[in-house]
This record gives sequence, C-alpha cells and structure tokens, in this order.
Amino acid sequence: ATRLFVAGSASHAGKSTVCLGVLEAAVERYGADAVAYCKAATQDERPDAVARWCAARGVECVSGADCPIVYYAGFTRAFLDGGAYASEDWLDRAAATVARLADGRRVVVIDGVGYPAVGSVCGTSNADVAARLKAPVCVVCKSGVGGAIDEVNFAAAFFAARDVPVLGCVLNKAATTGFYAATQILAPLRAYFNKSRRALYGVVRPPASKIEDDARSG
Repeated sequence: ATRLFVAGSASHAGKSTVCLGVLEAAVERYGADAVAYCKAATQDERPDAVARWCAARGVECVSGADCPIVYYAGFTRAFLDGGAYASEDWLDRAAATVARLADGRRVVVIDGVGYPAVGSVCGTSNADVAARLKAPVCVVCKSGVGGAIDEVNFAAAFFAARDVPVLGCVLNKAATTGFYAATQILAPLRAYFNKSRRALYGVVRPPASKIEDDARSG
C-alpha cells in the first residue's frame, strides 16, 4: 500500500482537513475497502471528525484510545522514569498497526500529532514515527508566502534529520480578501515551489459558510 504521513508545521495547522481530502479522493478512486487511516500518536483519545467520517464511509480507522502511541497526562515523566516502555516498543506498535492496515490495501493515510517534534523527548517524534513507517510526508501549514515557506522548510529540515522525505505541502486557512488572499499568494508560491524539490499541492480556502459570515461582518 502507498503510505502518506500528514504532518503539521504547528498544532491545529489543519492536518485533519487534509487527511479528509486525501481519504475522500482515495475512496473515490479505489473504494473504501482499499483505504485505511491511522492516527499513529495522539494527545486526545476522544473520537474526532476523521474517525466519524471513516465510520460513515466504511473506511477502517485506528484513532483515539486505539492509537499505537497515546500521550496521556504524565507520559513524558513516566517515560523518563523508565515506566512507559522504550522508544522502540512504541515505534514497533505503530509499525505493526500500519502494516496490518496496509495489508491488501492501496492507500494508508497516517495522521501526525501536533508539530513535528512532538514526542521527541521519548524518541517518538513525528519524524521518528514516519521513519519507522517508511512513509513520506506532506506538511500542512498556515497560509501565507514567506512565513509559510519558512514553516515548510523548517519542518522539512526536522524530517530530513531522520532521512524522511517531504514530498510537498498544503497551505490551510487562506484569507478570503486582501494582500494574503488565496488568489494573491498562488503566483509567488508557485514561483518558489516550481524551483524547489517539493510540491505545492494546494491552498485550502475557508468553507462557503465562513466566507459568507466574513462578508456579512464586513
């Protein structure tokens, strides 16, 4: 199966939004039985929007309390005290889960947690996990031009330290009007990424309801 690790440059960058988009496209192309989703590590065991979508579409999903790595309150202290298994044990759990999901399927989407270095103190950062899973990365970051490019390059450097390739990026939460509107930033972004080894996969605009609210408030 093709594996894709979706990582955020920061917490709440929009990883779930991008995962949903990739999953929807994969299901349309291959069918629900050929696609799976895994939240490899989490800080929140509650069901989320991706898990609900997977349940509705019949896509096998591992998330919430079933995640291979759950950063519960006190996890870091327990790890440093030697009471939370070793790094390799957690990475092995993630690898076994993804291997099971990948068996007989075409696509497995793996969702990161927080920003790239989350879990680094335990040897289970997003880069450590992606390296163990042999999964290339798509970085999700806030929309913009210079700042967005900087975030992508900063994240890519962290993953490169674990020999994990970053294929490209998606910019999320683009402005609807003004200097940083999606229509205004695409040209300079394409100018940069056309010369880069990484792809710009897209700029995500707000949903129509948000645009309408902004128009009314303006």
